[in-house]
Amino acid sequence: MKLKYLEKLKKRKRKFEKKLTPQQKKMWSLLVFLIKFGILSLPVYFIMFSDLDFFILQDIEANQVNTIVNLLGTNSSVQYCGISECSPNPPGMPSIVYQDKAIGIDRACTGYRSFFALLALMLAVSGIENRKRTKGFVFAIIIVYLANILRLVTTFYLSQIFDFELIHGIMWREGMIAVVFFSWLFWLKKL
Repeated sequence: MKLKYLEKLKKRKRKFEKKLTPQQKKMWSLLVFLIKFGILSLPVYFIMFSDLDFFILQDIEANQVNTIVNLLGTNSSVQYCGISECSPNPPGMPSIVYQDKAIGIDRACTGYRSFFALLALMLAVSGIENRKRTKGFVFAIIIVYLANILRLVTTFYLSQIFDFELIHGIMWREGMIAVVFFSWLFWLKKL
């Protein structure tokens, strides 16, 4: 029964699309893309407003960033900070501590929003073969993860010179949006 219903819907859709002018077809495709993207973006909001624990990923990223900045000559450490103090052991937020200044790696710092946004963009495009989508998912994981590590390392260094909120809140928020957008365009054109 479900297959018959889906076939009827597909037939109606084709009939509807045949009546459209070329301009209307473009607008229709854009509308379908935006609706798909909106629906596929819902997991991000679910995660944002839930109590899902990303501690393991936060800890991994804090340790990776700490290793990188130490290899570059900084003597920092990963500590777990609560409201008023830091300690070398959990519980607490994984934080990179340098010169008595702690930069916490919270759930939002893991890059999950950028990853889901890129994934939603890739899934929202119609007419893409599964092989290209799979390559895109692998590409998305690698690009977003590397860009996020770069974001964390540069935020660590630049916040030693400039205001943390300027670097974190403005430069890199928009920077990650650009990474997602241009990665999606690259995927559309090249992969």
